Amino acid sequence: MKDYIILGIAVFSVSWASIFVVLSNAPGIVCAFWRMTLSSILTLLIMMVNGEYKGITKFSPLIVISGLSLATHFTLWMESLHMIPVAISTTIVNLHPIFSTIIGKFMGEKVSGKRLMGIITSIIGSTMMVTGIGELNISEVNIQGIIYALIGAASFSIYLSANRILRNEMSTQALTAWVYGIGGITTLTYIFANNINFTSYNINTWTYIILLTIVPMLMGHTLLNYLLRSLGLITVATSTLGEPIISTILAYMILGQIIDGIKMLGMMITLMGIYLAISQ
Repeated sequence: MKDYIILGIAVFSVSWASIFVVLSNAPGIVCAFWRMTLSSILTLLIMMVNGEYKGITKFSPLIVISGLSLATHFTLWMESLHMIPVAISTTIVNLHPIFSTIIGKFMGEKVSGKRLMGIITSIIGSTMMVTGIGELNISEVNIQGIIYALIGAASFSIYLSANRILRNEMSTQALTAWVYGIGGITTLTYIFANNINFTSYNINTWTYIILLTIVPMLMGHTLLNYLLRSLGLITVATSTLGEPIISTILAYMILGQIIDGIKMLGMMITLMGIYLAISQ
């Protein structure tokens, strides 16, 4: 029960990311760079204060794969949003539990019929939420954007899968310090290559970037990584589909965005699917 309470806190925390990005008025890739970089630095400082700095000496090639995958997820998904409708991009990215299920099966995790039904149900519900049913305009589809979003989904699964293995031999703090740091460096390379401003912002933008660091990363992604060892890859990956539900509610409360009947139905179907997938 303790782990599931922590999982709820983690999913609730990552759900604030889109809200903070919108309120920051900064490019998504800049937000991604700072949230990973600052999270890595803060984690290192906490480890040093707690006398756990020796744990950072542990290293594995999988850490690089994880960091690159996280950066790829952020970068390509955000790029896809400029190429295809947001609804299509979000729908494709939300397919990541399928990749995680396949990888999890090879890693020895149990994939029962009930769990598979739950995963499919939650993806259907999530798709209903972001598309509103019938709002997809196929004429707006750009193949490159589709590929970017699909790679964004697969790379997120690789990120979680690599961390699932690494959590068997590393502490959460050491793992995230390395992974977020590598992800930050990778996104910085992209920022330099595209000559994107990542420093000259006002106090309002920096406030939301700091909130992005503390809430979606340190209280969200870090807790998800912590739970990978106890709850497993498939449970954690599927549970993140709760993010669109909470984000939609937050957008209604904070940004004044409307929740219609289709979104409500999609929420209920997604929640039912998540329950089926994680209750063993």
